[in-house]
Amino acid sequence: MKRRPDAGVTTPGSKRQSRQDPVSCESCRKKKLKCNRELPCSSCSARKLECSYGGYSSGTTPVQPMSQTYRRPMLDDRVSEPPRTLQLTPRQDMETQGRNRNEPLLTADWLETIVMGHRVPSAVPATLRAELSQRREPERSPSQQNTTRGVRFPPTRERLASRENPATIHLPLYLPPVAEALSLFQYYCKYLDFQYHLIIPSRVERQIETIYEHVARNQSINLAHTALLFSITAAALYYQLLTESSERAEPFSQESTFLAGAALIQSNYIPYPTLEGLQATMIIGHHLSNMNLPSSVNPLFVHRSFVSQATSMGLHIVDSPRATAERLANGFDKTNVELKRRLWWDLAAYDWLIGFLSGPQEWTYSIQPQHMVVREPLNVEDEEIDHSENGVPLSTPTAMSYSLCRLRLAVVCRQIVDETSYYHFHGQEVPYEKILELDQKLQKAGAEIPCFFRFDQASQREYSVVYRERPTLAWQRALIQQGYHSRFCRLHRHYFVRGAKDPKYSYSHVISLQSARKVLEVKRIMDEEEPVFAPHSSVVWAVMHHVFMAAAILLIDVCFNWDDILAEKRKEEVLDACRMLSRAQKSSPIACEGIKAMMEILRRHWKHEKRVSSRDLQELSTSSNSNATTVNPPQPDIHTPISLGSKSITSEIPHDTSTVNSSADALLNPLPLEDIWVEMLESSANVELNTPDWTDLLTELTNVAFPSESNNTQTRRTQVMSDKTSRHINAGLKPDIKSIVDRIKTGKANRIVVLTGAGISTGAGIPDFRSPNTGLYDKLAPLRLPYPEAVFHINYFSHTPEPFYAIARARHPGNLKPTVTHAFLALLAKKNLLHFLFTQNIDGLEQDAGVPPDKVLWAHGNWKSQHCYKCKSPYPDDLMNKAIRAGEVPYCLETLCGGAVKPNVVFFGQSLPAEFDEKEKEVLEADLMFVMGTSLRVAPCSRLPRLVKEGIPRVLINNEKAGDLGNRDEDVCILGSCDDGVRQLADALGWGEDLDNVWKEAVAAKKHDETFEGGPSLDECIENLASSMKDKMKVSDGHKRMLENHLNTKFGQMITKGHAF
Repeated sequence: MKRRPDAGVTTPGSKRQSRQDPVSCESCRKKKLKCNRELPCSSCSARKLECSYGGYSSGTTPVQPMSQTYRRPMLDDRVSEPPRTLQLTPRQDMETQGRNRNEPLLTADWLETIVMGHRVPSAVPATLRAELSQRREPERSPSQQNTTRGVRFPPTRERLASRENPATIHLPLYLPPVAEALSLFQYYCKYLDFQYHLIIPSRVERQIETIYEHVARNQSINLAHTALLFSITAAALYYQLLTESSERAEPFSQESTFLAGAALIQSNYIPYPTLEGLQATMIIGHHLSNMNLPSSVNPLFVHRSFVSQATSMGLHIVDSPRATAERLANGFDKTNVELKRRLWWDLAAYDWLIGFLSGPQEWTYSIQPQHMVVREPLNVEDEEIDHSENGVPLSTPTAMSYSLCRLRLAVVCRQIVDETSYYHFHGQEVPYEKILELDQKLQKAGAEIPCFFRFDQASQREYSVVYRERPTLAWQRALIQQGYHSRFCRLHRHYFVRGAKDPKYSYSHVISLQSARKVLEVKRIMDEEEPVFAPHSSVVWAVMHHVFMAAAILLIDVCFNWDDILAEKRKEEVLDACRMLSRAQKSSPIACEGIKAMMEILRRHWKHEKRVSSRDLQELSTSSNSNATTVNPPQPDIHTPISLGSKSITSEIPHDTSTVNSSADALLNPLPLEDIWVEMLESSANVELNTPDWTDLLTELTNVAFPSESNNTQTRRTQVMSDKTSRHINAGLKPDIKSIVDRIKTGKANRIVVLTGAGISTGAGIPDFRSPNTGLYDKLAPLRLPYPEAVFHINYFSHTPEPFYAIARARHPGNLKPTVTHAFLALLAKKNLLHFLFTQNIDGLEQDAGVPPDKVLWAHGNWKSQHCYKCKSPYPDDLMNKAIRAGEVPYCLETLCGGAVKPNVVFFGQSLPAEFDEKEKEVLEADLMFVMGTSLRVAPCSRLPRLVKEGIPRVLINNEKAGDLGNRDEDVCILGSCDDGVRQLADALGWGEDLDNVWKEAVAAKKHDETFEGGPSLDECIENLASSMKDKMKVSDGHKRMLENHLNTKFGQMITKGHAF
């Protein structure tokens, strides 16, 4: 059936119009090259050409893709309209009208989208897409959730941006209205930029205005500038919504963060970094580090990525003799050079500061002073950069004064790391003389702080007018003072307790108390005195962490001086700090989460015995004789709960009825924070000084994980497995390994469900994916992929399979042997305890170890077979092995197909096997679940542990905490390698010998394929591919001259014919 053409589209004598837009881009069609249909395509990216998918000629009316068929509101429309409230379907009316008019064209578009699936977000109309989505669990955008009356939220589109492909998403459609963008930019400049002065506001404002001018003219936009805009809106939205509607702060901010990452990916930021791109990543990395970022863009926003990209741009040698000579010869922009210095020194300061903070990076840093040649930034206002050679003295306040003072503190922190890291790494105590020496360096740096950053009365009077005119100076003063005094507490914490008893260390005791009181005083000033800190200081977790540490130090001091003449005053001082924490819990979800974590540690260490007087002993003896029964020893006055949540349980069983009732009430109604601290203070006289290890308490409080610990790649651990001991994440109380062993031995656990990840195969020589430096994703950096996961994404594999097969040679399971963990799974099956095994691995070692195939679901497939990814034709095993051994890409044997062959593994962008949904019910039948070697970051396997019924133990065996494992009272976490963890379990169960026998049999039974020996390592495979990819992009001199001559000839012909440009 023919489609009737629209009127006005064709004219007599004109060439017949194509029924649909061409599939290839314009450049590839003209040059007759193969186009991979990406946006931009690989051909245009390699040649650095603009990639366009326009029509065949200017004489035809192009058919727009569905997402761009209708007129998008122009800039003038957005400015003239009043501020809009939330709109769930902002273009619904327009789409309805267009659908009635252009039904034939939409049909052609729909067919085209099926062909060009990865370029167009959806291949079905919005109405049909809505019907299909009802069959799945609804995933609503932040704007589609119930809104609070009176609170305005930014308008968002019906479809979540984060569900799109970051490499192909059309970014202009997701730009906020210009008025809102400028409003969020002003909020950022006023309330956030003072913490890390990363931008020059006037310059960025011009860039934002240029973006919208280009959008209004339907011109291309600068993607790096767009990424910077989205990063600013992400940070501003987060902190603005925290005070208005905290539950919506993170979802809205995550969407903007994803868009910033998408803009960077599309701009080829990794191989070609820009200053604006670096600013965008640093803004998100600094202000949103506690937020769970979208996994597809998360690697862009980690500190080591910042340093890598800054080094690629040469920021570490901005003032080297060569760079200086080039600037003098070619001219330069002073503002641009100064901005580079600011960004580099901000990275260095941050790197050195976190080296003296808790986390895996503690006692180390990345940026070496000997490996850079960069002058310190000038103390100058942004507008005066071009007119100032040396800036002004630090005694004059400017926008850079705080950054320079923060840099001074960072330098001292770096010196502390240099002087003490050896002792910490070797488990030795830092000599007290060394502590005093470093204390003097901190004191000297603190004494050099300019007057306007001090709290003495004279300085406050002198600069009171300045604080009113520039409130950010007052806020910076609070931050810099807290920074110094919290470092004094941290430096002296190992000698604080000893200083209360030994005069030799009394200085540490005194300086710790002074600094703790100063931290609390600064927090009070932030909250009460004008100008009041904005956004509220409680939303800054670093501030609240310092406050809790200071309060804990004062509490410990009361325990050691409970009979002091000033004891009551000291207790009231502690309660004031506790009330400060309580207010913070109510005003900030970040503070609430962090304070709960620290309270769990504090309560776990709060163990004491009530001191019994001689009279009590006499009465106890009388009661014992009269009843002729054995009396249990006195019980603690305070029962340590597993957590402060509603499910807290006590560690001891009380004896009297009143205690039982109070404990039952505590289970249903947890005590407020202040009541808990009052109880602690009242029992402080009963604390035995030698019972708690107070130094360990201070260390654990210092090392507590930040709320919403990332994705990231900089996860802080609250618990560490050492000497083969297991500790419950929440409190170290039962259930523990012994209770799990008893559950198995007594037959209460005979339907065990197991979920495994890459961590169980690291012992076989296969690296996991996300471990820093050693994980596969970090090793892929030389290939400069758009994002690390692209190597396993079906869209990327469809046109560039080389990276996958480069690593397949080194990771092929041909010679891999099952590990002890695989043998433990086989042993569970052998003892009829394994109910079902879900594995995310593709190596197939579970089956090699002896686990029955009917008990295993390979959620991501395995290497046992392969097929063509296009026509699905099977491919012979011998040819597949031959191609992998040669490091080549195997292609389909069907001559008319020619698609790349893919192992039967599930790539990103592909659906999991239908069997997965059917087997999920097995989790509901489990009476025990093991989760081994997985980060629980990949859906849908990540949801399996949450399906376990309440009350059923979940055991995590992993190097670090994963998902919500450890949040339930019945959870047990064994932190360490999987092989060590299962051996510990097997020994406790009495299965040690059985485990060894199963493992030896599995290793002996695995066939040895000598053809996979002696090949290149994974690093060598990646390096060889990176080198070959560079060679492919090179153009020979002869070909270059031919192209130049051809272009000159064509250009001359066009001038002769009078073409206009």
